[in-house]
Amino acid sequence: MMHITKSNFEKKKIPLPPLEVQKQIVEKIEQEQKLIEANKKLKMGMIYAQHNPLDPKVEIFYQEFFGDFL
Repeated sequence: MMHITKSNFEKKKIPLPPLEVQKQIVEKIEQEQKLIEANKKLKMGMIYAQHNPLDPKVEIFYQEFFGDFL
């Protein structure tokens, strides 16, 4: 089995995309992260609404997420 030493590792060059491409990648990841967070919030709200249907906050939750669609 071959081992990687620190000195061998430091000699290796790791290719990176151009800075503009890196920025595009970060932007895409941040967009996806926003969707993930919104989905988590929606999921938690739906769970809360199922267990507390008479709570006035449930109506506010639905208005916030679905607005004119209700």
